[in-house]
Amino acid sequence: MSMRKIDLDDPTVASVTILGDVVDSTDDNVDLLAHLRVGRVLGFTAFTLRNIERLMSSDHLAWFVSPGMLVVDRLTDDVILGAVRDAVALGLGVVQRED
Repeated sequence: MSMRKIDLDDPTVASVTILGDVVDSTDDNVDLLAHLRVGRVLGFTAFTLRNIERLMSSDHLAWFVSPGMLVVDRLTDDVILGAVRDAVALGLGVVQRED
């Protein structure tokens, strides 16, 4: 699994680490780690809506739940970073490490 870190010029989020590769930016999901300037690390998973629909239909699911879930229309750096910033501002995310 590949990892890629994006450093940010943001007062709250220092960087975002993307865990894994995006194969299809409109039908995929990817795990993320948001490294906050206060030392806390939050975990998220970004899903495209198409990916959720495909997962639900292939597994015949009536619902879909994932901790730290971000729903995006496409998995590009700009969209991922925007979703993470908004989620952090709302106090969302799964605590991975707290200093």
